Amino acid sequence: MYTDQTVTGLANGTYTLTAQAVGGGGQSGAYLSVKNYGSGVPELTAPIPGTGWPNWRQVVISGIVVTNGQLTVGLYSAGSGGQWLSVDAFTLVRQ
Repeated sequence: MYTDQTVTGLANGTYTLTAQAVGGGGQSGAYLSVKNYGSGVPELTAPIPGTGWPNWRQVVISGIVVTNGQLTVGLYSAGSGGQWLSVDAFTLVRQ
């Protein structure tokens, strides 16, 4: 499963994306990503650990250099039936 959202109207500069995540584990892959921000790096990613309930962890992608006034935040998870992941409390902060 992959879902994303593009954020527009950003001032160019360096940003940090954070989110809180909890998952049951066992997925073949789970990560947060940032792309389409114009600085020549195709995509930045941070793995989302399978920590088990109720062990929420902060996931951070820092050093996002926006040069085109936008970015796309993505969430990817691949797994079998019964595996789960929850991500909440996203923040995007300009440094």
